Amino acid sequence: MWRKKSFMIRRGMLEEFEVFLKERESAKATISKYRSDIKVFMEFMGTERRVTKQKLIEYKDWLAQRYALSSANSMLVALNQFLDCLGMGGWKVRRFKVQPQCFRAEEKEMTGEEYRLLRETAKKQGKEQLALIMETIAGTGIRINEAVAVGNMAEDLTGRRFGNLTAVRRAENRNGRTCWVCRCACGAEKTVTAHDLKSGRVKSCGSRIHRIGHCVKDLKGQRFGRLTALCPTEKRDSRGSVYWRCVCDCGNFTEVTEAGLVHGNYKSCGGVYLMKDQRYRVDIGFKKKRFYVGMFDTFEEVVQARLDAEKMIYDGFLKAYKVWREKADTDPSWAESHPLKFGVEKTDGRLKVLTE
Repeated sequence: MWRKKSFMIRRGMLEEFEVFLKERESAKATISKYRSDIKVFMEFMGTERRVTKQKLIEYKDWLAQRYALSSANSMLVALNQFLDCLGMGGWKVRRFKVQPQCFRAEEKEMTGEEYRLLRETAKKQGKEQLALIMETIAGTGIRINEAVAVGNMAEDLTGRRFGNLTAVRRAENRNGRTCWVCRCACGAEKTVTAHDLKSGRVKSCGSRIHRIGHCVKDLKGQRFGRLTALCPTEKRDSRGSVYWRCVCDCGNFTEVTEAGLVHGNYKSCGGVYLMKDQRYRVDIGFKKKRFYVGMFDTFEEVVQARLDAEKMIYDGFLKAYKVWREKADTDPSWAESHPLKFGVEKTDGRLKVLTE
């Protein structure tokens, strides 16, 4: 006995069914086919929204009158999946029994003229491999799915790219399927079937760095504050975020993680950070030391503070070097005993340039 005697068809059921199929990792083509089949069932129900077991049996009989049994069975499979999605698995409908046929119906057999036309068309289009497969199947009688076991017939994928994978060389067949050794963008190697590569089912070696969504964004040419993203590097941080090589408006190059750019944590070649309170902290580096400049509310204030600090330190260094160079050129012995010394220190909250 079933716990329920009926259920109602309501809006949103098709969308729920699609989510159900995706969670089961069904192929896109399968999802599309099942959606279409359930639409046929809903059209059969018409304006009536109450579904009973008797209605399901009537639908089965209705399919048998309008479709070939093999097609009707495929539509019943979709219906049973739909019932599973609704938690009504006990209402599943049995499929039709189909007598196996040893031979195709005569009207479905390919004539000699059709075979020659297909073969010549393949040759004219430069598909010699396809023409050879046709000749082999016609001459030996092997099945199409057995043709993949013939090594010379497998499509050459050498050098072709599939997502992060590049096919390198053939590998030993697995369960009758052609396999390829592929090199991933991260450098790892993985053996994948040709079917999985061409269908897009496998696109990487499976490493954690490829499963993190923010590792695959193309930021090339995009601006983030004063930084422009140039190209991704091979480096990743502990969370798998890729480092991008960037150029700052000041001309300096730096490497920043994708997360740091996208989330606005870095907007210059160094020393500008967006804090949790949405204020900006400015630092500046010199001779492997970092100095705190200040906290600011707007990015315009940040830019000006950073430029002022750069002018004071870098222009001060160039000025001190110019003075030292003039003395060194006139008195080399003095230069040997008086090497240029230039530094920065923070006193009373202000940066100060030190020279000797």
